[in-house]
Amino acid sequence: LFPPDPLSQAPHIFAIWRQTMPISVGHTIVGPMVQLGWGGAANLCTLELAVLIELDPNPVQIVLLGSLRFSAPSNDAGLVRMRADVLGRLRFDPLDFLLQAELEDSRLGTFTISGGLVMVARGGPDAAFVLSVGGFHPHFTPPANVPAAARIRVDISGSDNPRLRLEAYLAITSQTFQFGARAELHAAAGPLGLDGWLGLDVLIQWLPHFRFSAEISAGLSLSYDGSPVLEVSIDVLLE
Repeated sequence: LFPPDPLSQAPHIFAIWRQTMPISVGHTIVGPMVQLGWGGAANLCTLELAVLIELDPNPVQIVLLGSLRFSAPSNDAGLVRMRADVLGRLRFDPLDFLLQAELEDSRLGTFTISGGLVMVARGGPDAAFVLSVGGFHPHFTPPANVPAAARIRVDISGSDNPRLRLEAYLAITSQTFQFGARAELHAAAGPLGLDGWLGLDVLIQWLPHFRFSAEISAGLSLSYDGSPVLEVSIDVLLE
């Protein structure tokens, strides 16, 4: 989307087009693009968006490609820097809608943030609805052909040693409601390593029958040269 120097990059651009949109007799693809900015000279928010419409001769599918960037207080001095790359697809007969978003190169102060979103709505014999922010419950099997979303993750420490990481997810499907969070700590000194964790996973299901599951886990593990020496953990499951 909007390469800085399209003339010099023309051979590369056309090579990509030949792979992603090969020539096919009777097919037409229309792809308008738009670039929007907000924030004046600070350029706080930028949206690049392309809408690809495939015709044969009626609409076969519509593909949405986009990238949303936000920086505050300015683009140069961004204490908050967020970038979300978006892919959307709408197919017809039967209706099939897919929306994916992924955080890339995003930071909140000194904290690195990553994760993804997936939304699926489709009809036909394998009808399904899924909205997932950060993935699914560990014991839930999503419907077929539903891509996985990466956990919403915040890296508090900014380093691998010591490392403090927070994760979370929230998902709604046509049969379930689920959410969870997890905190992980890792620290090492020479051959000694210490790992700790605290997690929560909740799954509420109403079809084909009602089910409720909530699990809390916590623990500490001491290792020497990568091999566990001592571990204390607790798991509580309510169903």
